[in-house]
Amino acid sequence: MFSVFRVGGLVGVVLGVLLADNKGFYVGGGFVYSPFVRHYEFKIGGDADQIPGFPAEESQRHSGALFGGSLQMGYQYFLKKPRILGFRGYVRASAQGGNYAYLVYGRDVDDILAKQNATQPIASFFYGAGLDILIDFYHKNTHSFGIFVGAFVGGNTWLLGPSYASDKTCQTQIATRPRACVTANEVWEHMAGLINLKGNSAEFKITGVQAGIQVGLRANITKHQSFEMGGRIFFVPLTYYKENDHNKWGNYDKGGYGVITLQRTMSLFVNYYYHF
Repeated sequence: MFSVFRVGGLVGVVLGVLLADNKGFYVGGGFVYSPFVRHYEFKIGGDADQIPGFPAEESQRHSGALFGGSLQMGYQYFLKKPRILGFRGYVRASAQGGNYAYLVYGRDVDDILAKQNATQPIASFFYGAGLDILIDFYHKNTHSFGIFVGAFVGGNTWLLGPSYASDKTCQTQIATRPRACVTANEVWEHMAGLINLKGNSAEFKITGVQAGIQVGLRANITKHQSFEMGGRIFFVPLTYYKENDHNKWGNYDKGGYGVITLQRTMSLFVNYYYHF
């Protein structure tokens, strides 16, 4: 019985130390907005005649916006002297969706140069961890106001769904499933497999490492509740598809190449946290 009381007392002391003086665990989340860029660069190789109206080398840039939310949990700790300085570590996951518009050409010989708009839906998922420095400019009782700045690292996964032109025709199809409108992910994965079978080099991936920095304002409104708003900058683009052709059976002929990259350039967010 004595040992039980001793263990209970020890647990109480530990919890008291962790949860006192703005130290302790927190959980929350909020809204996230992110502009993003799809960059497509290619060069046609070989000596083959080019289709009139189509460039032999080009760099295309498509942009759009992603909207969604995030969940975050972690632990924060403030130094007693000076009381204005603190730190926090956390894990975070976010999910966002949106689309971008692009031009497509006619499929028939007679209208191969005819153009119309198409829409590509896209989703981005982040999961990782980070560390922030907390600086309070004002602190009184359970109220405080300050800034945070820090860095994070994790994984970023991109999902591209089926694409349709303005006339409702599907733009994402593969020969093995001619009646289906598949996802763009399936199209480029299928393409990479075909290109590699023909003796060329192609790589397709939807997940890569992401790292960046964040900065913002934070405010504790009660002992257990706080809000923050800020922005993040992302450093690492994902090479979604990459092809280098060593013979004429590739998409870009011998010596040609094509690269597609995806990147969230930055994000703006507003979060609510509950502190235990």
